[in-house]
Amino acid sequence: MMTFIVVPAARRGRMSSPATRSIGQRFSILTAIAGVAVLLTGAYLTSLQYTLTAIVTTWSGMLVIASFLSWILLVALLLVGIDRFARSLALGKPVQAANRSRRWFASAVVVSIVGVAIGTAF
Repeated sequence: MMTFIVVPAARRGRMSSPATRSIGQRFSILTAIAGVAVLLTGAYLTSLQYTLTAIVTTWSGMLVIASFLSWILLVALLLVGIDRFARSLALGKPVQAANRSRRWFASAVVVSIVGVAIGTAF
């Protein structure tokens, strides 16, 4: 959403600072909650399926680890992008905010595609 809707609209000057700030804050909260929820539920479900030895010695176990790492990287990229976005918005510059955060959100898109590829390899 941030990569394909909010950032392009902010770069074109079509969004006001308050609207952009509100969307950024809500996206930040949603990202943090989703990051924790997926890691906790994923860890629980993984513990039901694998032993510690199996997770590091089998291909499917290594894919689980890769999936966790891609999720952590995705959340980190999104939170850094949101932070850069919010810092520039605090100065009242939505166009600059969009430009400063664009590459972080684009990187998150790439990581999410890789994560989906890892997930479908199970």
